[in-house]
Amino acid sequence: MWLKSLKKTSEQKSTDVVYSSVWEAIKAGSLGSVLSAGSLSKGDYRCTTGIKIDSRHFGDLVVEGAKNAVCWLSPASVVSGHIVAPAVYVEGSVSGNIYADRVVIKPGGVVDGDVFAVEVLCSPAAVLRGNTITTIPLEYRARAADVLKKLTR
Repeated sequence: MWLKSLKKTSEQKSTDVVYSSVWEAIKAGSLGSVLSAGSLSKGDYRCTTGIKIDSRHFGDLVVEGAKNAVCWLSPASVVSGHIVAPAVYVEGSVSGNIYADRVVIKPGGVVDGDVFAVEVLCSPAAVLRGNTITTIPLEYRARAADVLKKLTR
């Protein structure tokens, strides 16, 4: 699982890409699931492929398995819960902590919570209300592991 290693390998080249649009992520095979617009989902959600959120979700989101998987929150999305994924792109709203290797907060994106990531890219037109911890990857990985443990109970 991507949480176990900090070293970059040739398998992880695709995680070095910062996508400018959701369509680029889809073409690269980084997205596999969708919570579609107009829906409301509750509870913890776990998947092994990337996911695009176009709706409201109440609960934790965990994306594990694929090293190039992305959790993409569209402008209409609202997530209340923690997010654990290799890469997280925020165009919508998140109320909760984010644990990732890379977090990209795009224009219009709002994060109310702490961001634990090796790399954080935040647009000047985005809002981040919380702490950004980028220098302690072992700590964010340990906290992300706590979220994963909660889901496996």
